[in-house]
Amino acid sequence: MGSSRPMGDTYKVCKQLISENGYKFQDLTELVIMPFDYDYDNKDDDYMGFIKHVIDKYDNIILATPVYWYTMSGIMKNFVDRFTDLMTIQKEVGRRLRGKNLLYVSVSNSDDVPEEFQLPIKRTAEYLGMNFRGYRHFSINDDNNNSSNYAFVKEVIGNG
Repeated sequence: MGSSRPMGDTYKVCKQLISENGYKFQDLTELVIMPFDYDYDNKDDDYMGFIKHVIDKYDNIILATPVYWYTMSGIMKNFVDRFTDLMTIQKEVGRRLRGKNLLYVSVSNSDDVPEEFQLPIKRTAEYLGMNFRGYRHFSINDDNNNSSNYAFVKEVIGNG
């Protein structure tokens, strides 16, 4: 989860997904993940250790972000930008993303999310050889729609 509010609406959605499905959870604010750096002076932060752990342990990855100004949060953007490390200085790690499943989740207080919101993550998954399993938006004001969204996540990812 990449949110500036560790106990905010995105966390509440993640907590529901966790309680219903047994998923593991990581708040990206608990890690030190520096922005991408062309000189790789950030290589001693938490990113590489964390992404290696995820790749080794899980076949299914859910990225969850609040909607900030019609796009993903800055924290999530830093995380995604660091995939570049996996295409340059850590290619062998990046290759291990191939075949992994990726699901994208957003959360806000309305349904006003651009149709293109999912595009950067969908194309990133395709570029990395991952299976983009879909995108779901959770509006904190729409319990009926959210129920079908939770069901979709469980159907796509299952338990694990």
